[in-house]
Amino acid sequence: MPKYGRPIRVIVELNRTFGFHREAFVGIGDAAQGYDRVMVDLLWRKTCLEQVVKEDPPDGIITAFDREDESLYMSLGLPCVNISNYLELHSRIPVVGNDDSAIGQMAADFFLNRGFERFAYIDGGLGNPYFAARRDAFCRSIASAGFNCDVIPLGPPRQMVAGSNTVSYIAQYLRRFQPPLAVFCPFDAYAREVIEAAKSAGLRVPEEVSVLGVDNDESFCMSVNPAISSVATAARKIGQRALQLVLSMIQGRLPPRQPILMP
Repeated sequence: MPKYGRPIRVIVELNRTFGFHREAFVGIGDAAQGYDRVMVDLLWRKTCLEQVVKEDPPDGIITAFDREDESLYMSLGLPCVNISNYLELHSRIPVVGNDDSAIGQMAADFFLNRGFERFAYIDGGLGNPYFAARRDAFCRSIASAGFNCDVIPLGPPRQMVAGSNTVSYIAQYLRRFQPPLAVFCPFDAYAREVIEAAKSAGLRVPEEVSVLGVDNDESFCMSVNPAISSVATAARKIGQRALQLVLSMIQGRLPPRQPILMP
C-alpha cells in the first residue's frame, strides 16, 4: 500500500435489509484486518452519499446499485466497486458478485438428486439481472434432465413484489400441480411467500411442496415454519474481494476486463 499521511478510507454503502449485504460487509471487515492503514466506513442505504462524499471525501466506494444509480456513482469520480450483478455496467464500474448461473445449477442439482420430477420457478418479474440468470440456469438444467419447469409469477402484473398480497395468487398456481413439487425461489423473501401459499392451498411443506431459496438469510429463513432451505452465497468472499479490488484501483491499477463472479 502507498504511504499515506492518513488511513485509506473506503465508504461501504449497502442495504441492511438484505442478508447478502450484511454478510458482504463482514467479508469487507475481515479483509480490512489485513491492512495497517485502511479504514472502512459503513453507510446503510437511505443516507445522503453525495453529501458525505462532499464533506469528507473517501478514497473509494463499495456499493450495490442498479442502472438507475449508475450516473450518481460515475459523477463522484472515485474508485468504485459494485457487488450487485449488473454485469453490463462492469466496463464503467467493476462488478464483484455472485455467479448466478452456478446458483441456478446448484438449485437444480439439489432437487434432481432428491428424485423430484415436477418443478417450478418463482419469477419476481422485476427485471433483476441476477434473478434472470438464476432462472435461466435452473430451467436449463431441469430441461437437460428431461423435465419441464413451470415459471410462476410472484404476483399479478404491476404488483410483483413479495408480500402478503402475493400468497393467494401463488396458492392458485400451486393447486394446479400434482405433488410432490419442487419450487426454486431466487430470493429467500420469495420462498417465505411460497411456503405460506402452499399452506393456504392445503399442501404440506416439504412433503408435497419443497421450497428452496437463495442467500440463507436468517431474518427470512427463520421467520416461517418450516424454516426455509436456502442456497448460501459467497457473500463474505465477495466482500473480501471487493475491498481488495477497490484498494488496487485506489493505487491506480486498472480493474479486470471481466466481472469477478463467485459461486
